[in-house]
Amino acid sequence: MSRGNNLEITAERIRNDEYSTYRELFKQVFHKEFPVGEFQWKYLQTPFYDEPFIYVAKNEQGEMIGARSFFPTEVVAEGKKIKALQAGDTMVRKDDRGKGLFKELTLKGMEDVKDLGYEVIFNFPNEHSYPGYLKLGWTSVASIDQYHRILSFRGILIKKLRIRTLGKLISAVADPVYRLLKPVSSKKKAGASICELEILDAFSDREMDFMEKQLSKRVHQVKSRPYLQWRYTKSPRGPYEFLCYRCSDNNEVKGIAVTKTVSRGEHQVIDILEWISIDETGEGFLGDVLTYYRERGCQTVKVWCVGDQPVFRKQLEKMGFLRRSTTLHFVVKSLVSENHQKAMAKGPWHLHKGDGDTA
Repeated sequence: MSRGNNLEITAERIRNDEYSTYRELFKQVFHKEFPVGEFQWKYLQTPFYDEPFIYVAKNEQGEMIGARSFFPTEVVAEGKKIKALQAGDTMVRKDDRGKGLFKELTLKGMEDVKDLGYEVIFNFPNEHSYPGYLKLGWTSVASIDQYHRILSFRGILIKKLRIRTLGKLISAVADPVYRLLKPVSSKKKAGASICELEILDAFSDREMDFMEKQLSKRVHQVKSRPYLQWRYTKSPRGPYEFLCYRCSDNNEVKGIAVTKTVSRGEHQVIDILEWISIDETGEGFLGDVLTYYRERGCQTVKVWCVGDQPVFRKQLEKMGFLRRSTTLHFVVKSLVSENHQKAMAKGPWHLHKGDGDTA
């Protein structure tokens, strides 16, 4: 228990009959609905647990005024699976902010899960919440920049000008010029293998084996078939696409990706959520992905770039990607020991937007 502005506040794990109250709090804080189907998918249907780790704060009247969630998952480090949690969906009612609820709910959750075999918690805080994690003893692992590549100005201009016909006319002139100045793909090098992009319903054993081999070099969240089916195939947040980049002559896989299409009126945005490439630059693969989505009439492609990926960052900028001003951070907290926390922070980690709980 704690006191905030002379009010007694309790922090406890949510009861099953409080799910609807939780969704109402979500709507009040984030000003958007949390549909029942999406709540059930995210909290009750994952391959890792049956009941959600949601901790709620209540005032003296028993009203739910804040909440903090922990999503069980598995992390692989040096071939060993580790029970892990991702923190997320933090919300506090506007009138009750500044009372230490973030800290109290975080500590309550960490105390509860400590004896259940979980070894590490991680999250992706923004600049606003990042200092709070450091104060609670979390370790900063990497900064994450968000890059976007404009493929067409049509949707952007229509949205900005609010006049559909004028936006289409201007983009009809601007787009061809932009494509000449900023082509989406580079010229093929002499002697280079001819590769092609495949659009799949799901990854086959071939792509799963490739993914496992490439990810073995870094600490990463488990990307098993049950996880991918839950995360993307069964998700109500789609649509998602599974992409494979392979050699035409021998079918060798050179890269895989998962993307999400977000439609905002006439502006279609493509989020790259999973990205694994044999080539560190990802040049040919990325060029074909951009070409595919440009031909589909999409306007923007977005992707994450982690701080320890200078080669990939250089390639993104070479191909016309622009870095957003906002930066995310990846932080970890061990539930085992300080030495374990240092080892987990050392990584190196494989991180992309699909590793977050909101994509």
